[in-house]
Amino acid sequence: MGHRSYSAEASEILLEQFELILDHHKLIDEVGFIHPSQFAELNEDSGVSWSPPSSIWQILDESHESDSTGLMCLRNEKSVFWYGNHKLAISIQVVPVLYNAARLAHMEARRSYERLINVPKRRSSLNATNFEAQFPETDIMKHSRSLLILSPECGSVWNSRKLVLSREPNLALLIDELNLSMLVLSYSPKSEQAWSHRRWVIKKIAEKFLDLYDIIGKESEFVKKIAEVMCFSW
Repeated sequence: MGHRSYSAEASEILLEQFELILDHHKLIDEVGFIHPSQFAELNEDSGVSWSPPSSIWQILDESHESDSTGLMCLRNEKSVFWYGNHKLAISIQVVPVLYNAARLAHMEARRSYERLINVPKRRSSLNATNFEAQFPETDIMKHSRSLLILSPECGSVWNSRKLVLSREPNLALLIDELNLSMLVLSYSPKSEQAWSHRRWVIKKIAEKFLDLYDIIGKESEFVKKIAEVMCFSW
């Protein structure tokens, strides 16, 4: 396998590992991007044996292997990600590669989804279309989440999520959207795209599920919390 294709495979594994962390640790409510040298202290506090990678290529080309199920995974994810106490730290060393992998994965998922929902179908085959669309729909939500955590000002990516949510409004998914925007705003409190998406989600919830006054009360508490964080950071 050539170096270019090998690195592409490794970057996809990096993205998969990132998305697995997000899937399995849904209570993460704070994200930070840190220098590789800072992982030493974090891992030491967690009692994890750790040695820093010499370069980004060591992470991508030398640090993955097959797990017990035969799937590829990072051999030492603690050199790239750290999570604990509802917090997630990401090495700035891998952000460009991770961003590019997420961007490509999201683009492919959106193309697949749009092809399925735009193909004319007879009424009798509508259920089959919905079934087929489930997988690209899941991929859109998964990859767009990763991409937005890395780059929250991508308006078109927020729109991908709106596209999915608008077709079949679901309270659980809309609550997940509030949690995602809350996560983004925890480290990017001035993100106009995140605030705009959050307002859209609240409107959808109010239209179909919950009392608007109850939502406004909870949102006021959240905005106050964000304002306090911003004042403290200044």
